[in-house]
Amino acid sequence: MAAIVGIFVAKTRRIKLFVLAGWATSTLGFGLLVLLKPSTTIVQWIFINIPSGVGIGILFGCIGLATQAAAESSDRSPEEVANIKSMAAGLNPFFRTIGQTLGIVVAQAAFANQMRKELGDQAAQDAASLTQLIATLPASSVEKIALVNAFAASLRVVWWILLALSAAMLVLSSFTKDVGFGNEAAVQPQDRNQDVEKVAHERVTSN
Repeated sequence: MAAIVGIFVAKTRRIKLFVLAGWATSTLGFGLLVLLKPSTTIVQWIFINIPSGVGIGILFGCIGLATQAAAESSDRSPEEVANIKSMAAGLNPFFRTIGQTLGIVVAQAAFANQMRKELGDQAAQDAASLTQLIATLPASSVEKIALVNAFAASLRVVWWILLALSAAMLVLSSFTKDVGFGNEAAVQPQDRNQDVEKVAHERVTSN
C-alpha cells in the first residue's frame, strides 16, 4: 500500500485525500479488531486484520510526503525549500520512532492493567510471556480458558485505544490544508527568472 500510494501521489500531486483515506481505513480496521474474541476463526481474524494493515500502509507512504510537501512555498528560494525538505525527511522517521516507543509503552501498560483486573496481580505479565504460558497448558484446562479470555479482553482495550487515537487523527487531518506535492517547486524557478528579468528591465529603463 505504501508503494501504491507513492505512485498515486506522483500522478495526482495531491496528498490530503490519501491521508484521510489512510486514517479512515485504519479507524475501520481498529474497530474491527475490537470484535476479535477467543471463538474467532482463523479465516475471520485474517480478514479482520486486513483493513488496519491497509490503512497503516497508506499512512506510511503518504505522511512523509505530506511533511515534505508542506515545505514547498513560492515565498522561499529553491535552496531554502531543499533544506527544509531535508530537515522534514529526517525528522519524520525520528518522530515516528518516538511514537512507536510511546505506543508500545502505553499499550503494554493498558494490557497489563486489564489483565490485573481480570485475574489479579499474578497475571499482569507482558503479552509475549502469557502466550508462551498459554501454549504450555492443556487445551481444556480451566486455567487456560480463563487466561485466553482475559488475554482477549486485555487486548481489546489496546484496540479501543488505537481506535480512539485513529478517529481523533482522522478528524484533525480533515482540518489540514490540502498541500500539492511538487507543484509550487516546479513553478518557482520560472517565477524567479521572471523577477530577475523585471528588475533588470527596470534598471535599464531608469538609466
